Amino acid sequence: GPHTEGSRRSWGRRLCVRERPPSDTRGMASLGRTAVSGCRGGRRRVRPIDAVEVHGQQCRSFASYRQKREAQAGKIAGLPEVRRLKEFREKLAQGSCTLPEARPHAVTFQEAGLSGQDVQLALEAGLATFLLHAQSRVANFCGEGFYTIGPCGEELLGGVGLALRPTDASALHYRHLSTSLVRALRSGKSMDQVLLDRARGFCVSTQDPVGGGHHCLLGGGANDFLVTSTLASQSCPAVGRAAGLRLAHHLKIERPLLPPDAVSYVSLGDGSVNNAHFLSAINLAEYMQHRGFQCPVVFGISDNGLCISLKGNGWLDRFAEQRLGMPVFYADGNSLASVYKATHDAAEHARRRRVPA
Repeated sequence: GPHTEGSRRSWGRRLCVRERPPSDTRGMASLGRTAVSGCRGGRRRVRPIDAVEVHGQQCRSFASYRQKREAQAGKIAGLPEVRRLKEFREKLAQGSCTLPEARPHAVTFQEAGLSGQDVQLALEAGLATFLLHAQSRVANFCGEGFYTIGPCGEELLGGVGLALRPTDASALHYRHLSTSLVRALRSGKSMDQVLLDRARGFCVSTQDPVGGGHHCLLGGGANDFLVTSTLASQSCPAVGRAAGLRLAHHLKIERPLLPPDAVSYVSLGDGSVNNAHFLSAINLAEYMQHRGFQCPVVFGISDNGLCISLKGNGWLDRFAEQRLGMPVFYADGNSLASVYKATHDAAEHARRRRVPA
């Protein structure tokens, strides 16, 4: 299989680090890297190094991922994400899961226009989002995973992936994994392939089809634009893509990147509305509307009230009321139907009128 080679110094010897081929199925090691000894006499030999300490436990540094998990089973069980996963499974088995109280903007599946197949797809993507995050934490604890920014609590944003057309442009906030999974599943990928691709991203594997081993990224689809762990810098390019739709037609581009009826969707968290990138983006989008230029961009903002850099304290609602000149569509993030309907309405408003929302 394809592989790349790098080198590093360890224990006074040169080690080559390369990908195992896809046919190697020995746990997480098939997704990540394996070590090969230095080139004595032109030959390479797989060589485990003496035992090293991983989170307080002696393990062979190049032991299989399964062995590392078994050696750390007790401590892994104490990880917060693993505990929550266990609790969730127990509630499912007992049938004791409770729904959150109805909030403003909540609608039924029928009112939103969602089919049973749509609901099943979004729920599968949401569950996969939660499971992937739990497993990324386990892999990180064992020294095999290197990206653990979690999407927990935002699993139902898969409704966004249902509301957007596959031909719409998408640039997602790093926590909005469920939207990415829904778009990937709608494109025809199997769940197995989607999970494997994401696992390779967590390991920063060279076989990751999205990042190629450079970084763990969201995206990968034909119209999904890559986003790293950024706050709002994805906003300005999204406005540029929306503006370019009409420009491509004006310039008579034979094969434009996006169809003329597409919208450009970009998402971010509530804290990012204070970021200069976002403020510049909405200013440009609204200025273009003021001048009569077409700019069908849709900004999706998820508000969990847990911004790291600057606590919101209810600021987002006030910001939307007094700052945004574009129409605002509200959704209940605990309601798949509400998320779908609000996104669908915002996207169709931008699509029909060719204006920001």
